[in-house]
Amino acid sequence: MRMPMNIGTVLFALAVAGLDVISLTTGHFAAVWQPVPMTLPARLALAYANSALMVVLGSGLLWRRTLAHAAACAGRFGLFTAQATWTHLLTYQLTAGGQTFELAGTQGPSGISGDTGNPKDRATLTVSWEKGPFTLSPSLEFTGHFNIVDPSSGVDTCSQALGFIGYITSGVNSKNSGLCSVGYFLLTNVYGAYQVNGHLQLHASVLNLFNKQPPIDVQTYGGGTYSYPYDPAFDQAGAVGRFFEVGATYNF
Repeated sequence: MRMPMNIGTVLFALAVAGLDVISLTTGHFAAVWQPVPMTLPARLALAYANSALMVVLGSGLLWRRTLAHAAACAGRFGLFTAQATWTHLLTYQLTAGGQTFELAGTQGPSGISGDTGNPKDRATLTVSWEKGPFTLSPSLEFTGHFNIVDPSSGVDTCSQALGFIGYITSGVNSKNSGLCSVGYFLLTNVYGAYQVNGHLQLHASVLNLFNKQPPIDVQTYGGGTYSYPYDPAFDQAGAVGRFFEVGATYNF
């Protein structure tokens, strides 16, 4: 079957192929996919794979002999959508007692935040696939690392921070220096649904798919135990562990 070629198809094909040729040569996602966090796992490989696929599909839409196949290929695998967000905290200043404290990327201000920490970087990525009654949506939630000091509370050094709650009072040494900062936390979730009919939908999800443990935060008083303190404001899913949910929705 020959599909009609029109100016709209040509412009769309050129835009798709052109954007992703640029992406392919630079090793970055095309502008329409941005912002994609630089910390995304396998980011470079995903960028090249995405670009190569879109260049092939876009080029295929430019030729009558391959137009039908390219259009079918684009639709055969269902509808793919992606959404990414990234926030970067440039500065967080608190003035108290005539003194200004820079708290971006630190544990502070504990007097306001409840000692939850103040990471500079946070990001999310959700990719959805829909085909007929099926929907599958894996997602990533990223929380960046931050230092455990809090100058606004008089905790100016790692040694002071380690002993703030009383976990470590011997100061910093080669065995505990890694606790001077709270590591990043990457949470992976998966959601799936099946639309049985116009009224009934079955759905299931897995939270913390890879059962990742939360990073240790010895400065926070928010949660955890003496042997494994963590920050529940950002990493509670890691403490809970892999979690399954199964359900159904019926609309009358």
